[in-house]
Amino acid sequence: MLTIVTCIVASCEKCGDNSDLDGTNVHFANEAEALQWLAEWDWRVLAGGKLLCPTCAAESDCDVYGHQWDWRGCFCAGMAGHHTAISDGVCGHAFRTCERCSRVEDYTQLRTDERPAVTR
Repeated sequence: MLTIVTCIVASCEKCGDNSDLDGTNVHFANEAEALQWLAEWDWRVLAGGKLLCPTCAAESDCDVYGHQWDWRGCFCAGMAGHHTAISDGVCGHAFRTCERCSRVEDYTQLRTDERPAVTR
């Protein structure tokens, strides 16, 4: 027997994602159930009912408000292939991670005037 089942699937307007954190596609019986789940999983509902997944919502926030950078020094002691150890075997490489969208940039990707003094 064939049965037609109607359900609701939420998809991100930017990337098209329609899954939960485990990669499972999520289906809902009604709009209220979908909106409750979306709110619990940090999806953003925009004007006109458009949706952004958590990753795209964070990237959108960074586009509007800027990144929330956190600088980190590398502790590989020059063991990573493209890193160079400086005095006392400490790696002179650094990177920054956005606390909101998780974007990572290496020290070498930045202009000289953007490079911080990184302390260990």
